[in-house]
Amino acid sequence: MVSPLKGRKQTPEHIANRIAATPACQPVPLAIRFERMTDRSGDCWIWKGKELAWGHGRARMEIAGRRVCVYRAAYTHFVGPIPPDLYVLHRCDQELCVRPDHLFVGTAADNYADAKSKGRHSHGERHGMAKLTAEDVRRIRVSYLRPRTLGMIFGVHPKHIGHIRRRRVWRHLA
Repeated sequence: MVSPLKGRKQTPEHIANRIAATPACQPVPLAIRFERMTDRSGDCWIWKGKELAWGHGRARMEIAGRRVCVYRAAYTHFVGPIPPDLYVLHRCDQELCVRPDHLFVGTAADNYADAKSKGRHSHGERHGMAKLTAEDVRRIRVSYLRPRTLGMIFGVHPKHIGHIRRRRVWRHLA
């Protein structure tokens, strides 16, 4: 934005001349940004730039009009375009790693299986929205009370009690 001239009347010619005189801001090429913003001292190339709240790196790059996380930008830059509806996964399980040979694409099912195999899948008590503990679930399964009564006791919907008893949820418990 052009700042106003103090004490003088601004005409369209003044503004046009000042805009023409300011150098255009050129974006830094992505290869240079990755070179500057990664720590390549270890096995992984760790992103040193800004991070999102949940720990993923953030690059100011748009792919098809969308802002993407830095590992998606790295995959696109070093490997090639990401096919639609696919995820970029990490072999090294380091969320800030942008090393191309540590990244691979997979489906949502692959992403889920990868997270589960590496112990990053939250289920049961580890889930952020869980209202019940494993002990509560065991008590519900052996109880002869009605689902409505158990729902009031444990603070969950009676349908959830039915799902617990039929092992539709909390399947990982014996």
